[in-house]
Amino acid sequence: MNTVFAQEQIIIQPTQMTTQSGSIPAYTVFIPQTTQSKVIKDWGRMVISETGRKGRKKPDVTKAEYAIDSVFIKHIAEEPLNLRSSFMQKSNGVEIETAFNHNGQYIDSTNNLLDERASLYMRNFAITQYHEAVNVELKSEERKLEKLNEQLDQLVKENTRYKKNISSYNNDTLDLKQEIIMQIRLKEGKNEEILQQEVNVSRAKSDPVKFKEQKKRLSEFKREKKQISNKIKRNDREIVSIVSNIEKSRRLIGMNDQEQEKQKSDIENQMALIEQIRQKLENIK
Repeated sequence: MNTVFAQEQIIIQPTQMTTQSGSIPAYTVFIPQTTQSKVIKDWGRMVISETGRKGRKKPDVTKAEYAIDSVFIKHIAEEPLNLRSSFMQKSNGVEIETAFNHNGQYIDSTNNLLDERASLYMRNFAITQYHEAVNVELKSEERKLEKLNEQLDQLVKENTRYKKNISSYNNDTLDLKQEIIMQIRLKEGKNEEILQQEVNVSRAKSDPVKFKEQKKRLSEFKREKKQISNKIKRNDREIVSIVSNIEKSRRLIGMNDQEQEKQKSDIENQMALIEQIRQKLENIK
């Protein structure tokens, strides 16, 4: 069974961001299961969403940092803010660190209202990102479950086909056995004809013309007997081949049954995994 990371708490922590001019107050949060490129892209879109296009400053963006001045974020303050953010990719998520400059001062715990708003703003973003990441995880595992169910359906169809083959093989075997019985009877009758014809040949020895005709007829009977014998042999070989196919189909059915049980177990495990992820998704707060 796959393991799934437990739902993690989104916690905003005050920190100090290191810049060229020194350390400045900032906030940091770890967003599980996401990627640096996605976080930077979505963060950039969000922080400019309330600033009109004409009034927007051009952001300074690198692979790990995002900075922009004079953006309006009414959830934090009525006045424009300057933002400095850095992003660090870790093994299971991204750590984002952001400093908010309001009227020339960096927001920190000395201003309770702005501190609370800035923390909430970052937290809401982190929760959204985490929710999206877990939803992607859920969709991926649901697709795996769908594939497992499709594979089980295919196994069931294969098993049904094997059983139909066995039924058809058994019918063919019965038909061949009935035909062999009939051919054996024909062969027995042909043997009697040959014995009688050998008597006729012996009696016709004194008449060359008649002897030749009776010999020719005897050869025809022997040829017909050989054809019957060959047909019996072919039918016997075909029965042996069919019996081999029946045994092969039975082995395939046994293997298929085992594979179905394994597939059902995998499906149960996958459903349990999906339920864990759904629970994790519901608990993201």
